[in-house]
Amino acid sequence: MSSRDKILHRIRTARSIASDLAPERQVEETLETAIQQDIPDSADALKQQFASALQSVSARFESSADIEHLYGLIDCTLRHGKDTRFAITGTDFTREIAEHVCSRYPDYASVSARDIESFERVKQLESIGISIVDCAYAIADTGTLCVPFSNVQTQLPFILPETVIAVVKEQQLAVNHRQVFASLSEKERRNMILITGASRTADIEKILFLGAHGPGELIVFLLEDIH
Repeated sequence: MSSRDKILHRIRTARSIASDLAPERQVEETLETAIQQDIPDSADALKQQFASALQSVSARFESSADIEHLYGLIDCTLRHGKDTRFAITGTDFTREIAEHVCSRYPDYASVSARDIESFERVKQLESIGISIVDCAYAIADTGTLCVPFSNVQTQLPFILPETVIAVVKEQQLAVNHRQVFASLSEKERRNMILITGASRTADIEKILFLGAHGPGELIVFLLEDIH
């Protein structure tokens, strides 16, 4: 028997053996039951889960009850840094934040990644040490920030600066990845930016190093639902 015939014989034999796996529908029902058991039972519990998940991936978390307090947290973070320039994704919300910062501190200037020609983005953004970004969803059980690429047109503000300030609105909190993917269109699911904590690696001698492949510090400010 040739090698080809042996392989074909094994395939035919394997196909003739009944699978001991549960039917697909039963697997789906079991998975759904397990997922439901892990869903927080209140908005406060969801926020606490998100905060705990961020802490576990070395991200800093603070909650803000109103927009003015949020601006204060951002101002304080920027003023503690060395740079007077900061990058933004260029969404309406990050532009609003940038306008506030620059009106309060005239020596500061924002750089919108979306407004830079693609071939110039790395050159202009690699020297900026801090960025302000927002997201479409924040996944509570893993502390993951989710942004469809079509919303921002570039991932550079999320990965190039040493420090990334991410602003999350409470209504953007999602329980898990399953809920997020169910809410996105097929086109949005094809190209997404997912950020979970600061960049980390322990490839060399098992020593943990932050900032190897992205930001060394991720700061998440949650703007609570004022309604």
